[in-house]
Amino acid sequence: MEDQARQLTDEAAADAAVMAAPMAGAPPADETADEPKADFTFFELLATVPAVIRNYLVSKDITKKREEIYAKFGLNEEERTLALYSELEVFFGDCPLDDLPDRLFARMPWPDEDEEKVRKLSLEIYGRILLPAQAFLGDVVGAIKKFGGDANAYPQDMLELRIVPYKAGAEEIVNDAAPAELDADMRRRLEHIVESRLRNVRDDGDTKEMLMKAKKTGGMELQETTAIEIIDAIRLKTRMTKYVEALEEKEEGNGEQGQSAAAPARLLTAAEIKKIYGGNPEEQQAIMKRVKRFRDVTKNDTAAMRDAYYQVLYPPDERPTDPLYVIAGLLAFAEDGELEMLLTEDARYREIVSKYYTETESGKARAEDFNRFQNDFKDPAAMNLFLQMLLRGFAGLDEAESARFGLRLANTLKRAGQPEYAGLTVFDMEKGAFRWVKPVPFD
Repeated sequence: MEDQARQLTDEAAADAAVMAAPMAGAPPADETADEPKADFTFFELLATVPAVIRNYLVSKDITKKREEIYAKFGLNEEERTLALYSELEVFFGDCPLDDLPDRLFARMPWPDEDEEKVRKLSLEIYGRILLPAQAFLGDVVGAIKKFGGDANAYPQDMLELRIVPYKAGAEEIVNDAAPAELDADMRRRLEHIVESRLRNVRDDGDTKEMLMKAKKTGGMELQETTAIEIIDAIRLKTRMTKYVEALEEKEEGNGEQGQSAAAPARLLTAAEIKKIYGGNPEEQQAIMKRVKRFRDVTKNDTAAMRDAYYQVLYPPDERPTDPLYVIAGLLAFAEDGELEMLLTEDARYREIVSKYYTETESGKARAEDFNRFQNDFKDPAAMNLFLQMLLRGFAGLDEAESARFGLRLANTLKRAGQPEYAGLTVFDMEKGAFRWVKPVPFD
């Protein structure tokens, strides 16, 4: 980890001594929590977290945040060390999120009447240091609320997820976790099973069943312990990772030649287009399963559905956004004729659109569209942008797949008495795929 040690900036020098020292595990029941028990050094533990988190933990940004927090509470050198230990134990899994205040209170050499000070110190650590890594750590927003804070009072900058195509992600996991004795055919089968899990077509239970199922019925016929190890490897890899369709590659040579090569050899029939529109049965079953679960959990209550869907877009747990749940939630709202209400009645969803116009170069160049959106949240142009942001940005679908579901949503809205959103997407006969009539450029 020497290379990572060199990444420490001059501003992080004050933390370096603590980082190089042995890190603590949770103290046994018969030990006090005053002095952390040494297990591993900081740089050894860095190897156990995703690269995004490693870079964050040795960044100038986090060092500045710590210094500002410690100065605000007037912490001396010993207290700073104990606060840093406790924070890092949350990142390395030795301290559950909700236990941070108790861990700090037990360690700090403060009198009992300073419990309120510990609560406020914990909230600052939650909001300024842990919240940006919520996709990795879990429900930081929930922890802030539990201890009397407001997550909206803190910067909403989130660490970027690693972007990996589904196929490459499955290959990566199989390379790390596959039993050595697998032949080429069984490795390909395992990659298919893992990719289905990454796409959320299967859950952990379904995946475990496929891994242990007999080979003659399409399974891997693995021992339960091996199956659990593979599922654990999938969980680890999916933290701070967003899986998408194949990343677009720039075509080499003449652009027209590239377009011609990508076009189908013949025009598709209506039946073939309908088949593309419908998707495969496995996908449809997985989406309908999520629609039902979404409705069951929220009991079809509009407010509960909005709250639950926001959690789908910004999951509080360690997993990336489930793309099929993004689609399922949109379908549920469209079926009820409530999709446009997300924009007209809920500021959280309007903020998603507003951020595009105010924080991206592409959005800033579309000032006229933004003005129209602010004047009329029902503007089809706003819905066009909203759906593309959710389907492409949050669900990670490519343009063709997102447009396919965009058409399905438009048809569902039409059946619900809202025909004004028809025409957002079309089927491109030359490319043999659906596309948005007005595609939105993303930075």
